[in-house]
Amino acid sequence: MACYVVAIIIAVFLVITTGQALGSDFVSFLTGASLIKVGEGNHLYEFPIQLAYQQKILQPFNLNLANHEVKLLPYLNLPVFALLYIPFTYMPFLIAYKLYVILLTGVLFIVGLVASKIFRNLSIYSIWPFIPFIYYPSI
Repeated sequence: MACYVVAIIIAVFLVITTGQALGSDFVSFLTGASLIKVGEGNHLYEFPIQLAYQQKILQPFNLNLANHEVKLLPYLNLPVFALLYIPFTYMPFLIAYKLYVILLTGVLFIVGLVASKIFRNLSIYSIWPFIPFIYYPSI
């Protein structure tokens, strides 16, 4: 199992690119967390303010947004959900995204292990612990 964990961490840090991170929901989650972190939680669902904060997050990537119609990845979740992402606002964007993916991958693995414990009739060497990884592309 230790080899599995090390392999996942290495794969995430070597394979995940900035393009994948920029196109993910993580951008909107980080936008919501950034608003709450600076005390702008009362403006959490105002799209122009979200767009301004999202542009600050994406600014280091030189996306040349000035000449393009900027599309907002809006934060639409509950405010309490954004609180969970505040620790990621203290990290560089790509590192934060990679840690987020590792965390979610760990959750998927734990769900698989719990499922294999609940369904004891299945073999211990079955693929149960890996079935939740069907959802990996949605991370």
